[in-house]
Amino acid sequence: MKTIESKWLLTIVIAMTLLSCSSNDPIKSLVGQLSSNPHWPGGEIHPFSIPPHAKESVLITQAFKYTKDGQPQKLRIIKHSEVIIRGLRFSASHVATDLGERVVLLRYVDQVGLCVGYVYEWDVKTRSWRDR
Repeated sequence: MKTIESKWLLTIVIAMTLLSCSSNDPIKSLVGQLSSNPHWPGGEIHPFSIPPHAKESVLITQAFKYTKDGQPQKLRIIKHSEVIIRGLRFSASHVATDLGERVVLLRYVDQVGLCVGYVYEWDVKTRSWRDR
């Protein structure tokens, strides 16, 4: 009897561990998906100049310039972190805008004073992202 109870207990512990490893964090989710994509980064890249002493929110807004939706009128940073994707360092921000929630990745090119931005739409209902 104890062996059966031990097996159930072990099964429950393993299941809880696996569930706790899954992330509802949009930044972690996006980083995981992009890290496993051998073709990323791909597509068009639109670098922009970094104004001296620019706030993070200004740079994030600039990243929206080349998206389908255009620049948001309102922007609030929910969470910000530094991440590494496929060996490259990015500034990652989960933002709420009047266009909806987004994850914005910024890569600074210090030598030339430019920044490259990637904007991903975060769908709250499906807890997934898509390139904007």
